[in-house]
Amino acid sequence: TTLACHILNGLNDCVALHEPMEVRDLMREPNAKKRLQLIHTFLHENRRLIARRGRALSIHRDGKVPQDPIAEHRDSSGSRRIEISRGEIEIEGPFSKNGLLIIKHPALFSGLLPLLLTEFQVFATIRNPVSVLGSWMTMPFSVHDGHVPAAESVNSDLKNSLAARKNLLDRQLYLLSWFFEQYRRHLPPEAIIRYEDVVSSSGRALAVITPEAKNLDTPLKSRNKNKIYDFDAMKKVGDALLDSDGAYWDFYSKDDVRRVLEQPSS
Repeated sequence: TTLACHILNGLNDCVALHEPMEVRDLMREPNAKKRLQLIHTFLHENRRLIARRGRALSIHRDGKVPQDPIAEHRDSSGSRRIEISRGEIEIEGPFSKNGLLIIKHPALFSGLLPLLLTEFQVFATIRNPVSVLGSWMTMPFSVHDGHVPAAESVNSDLKNSLAARKNLLDRQLYLLSWFFEQYRRHLPPEAIIRYEDVVSSSGRALAVITPEAKNLDTPLKSRNKNKIYDFDAMKKVGDALLDSDGAYWDFYSKDDVRRVLEQPSS
């Protein structure tokens, strides 16, 4: 999702913000209509901020939405450092009153997906499931431990299901399937964008979001075999993944997973 935002920000009349909201109020708010209003208010306020000052709120690195918000190396604990902050960023180029304003909050918005679809256009990005697990294992976030507090706060079934699973890998596999199941159940196929298609098309797969992306030619390289991941650990979770049932198999084949589990090349 961060890569998609990074690419979309290079298009005319398009602004894509990386987890820009302070989501605590949204997580605590039990009323569905008020949750939607909080999002509408945030969007309207940022449209005004862009119009008046050419700036918007976003997580960023050095004033720009990065391709990847996490460091490209691991510390002594095996995790990658967070190299981002939240604040105002400068919006380059003109942005009209009809410009496309995008915000991404993968965990929270996945939990709120049925509600969001009543008033917003929503897209999801997916990725080879074993690469997702490899990334989670190096992330300094709760997902490393098989939890997503933002989604759990608005989805009690998810929270209870994860709490009932004491084994870390069991939680991660359940959570992985839950994300894919949310998209399979609630989104049309054309609104689900594969990371691999974004890379192979040099970004043009994002044209489903905006026609401006049809002519993209962004140099991209797949990081599904990123050397930063612990491939010995990935092979162990990969074996468990291949033996599991989950909604991810509706989008990826077991051969897709096996190819990633070959010796990493990048």
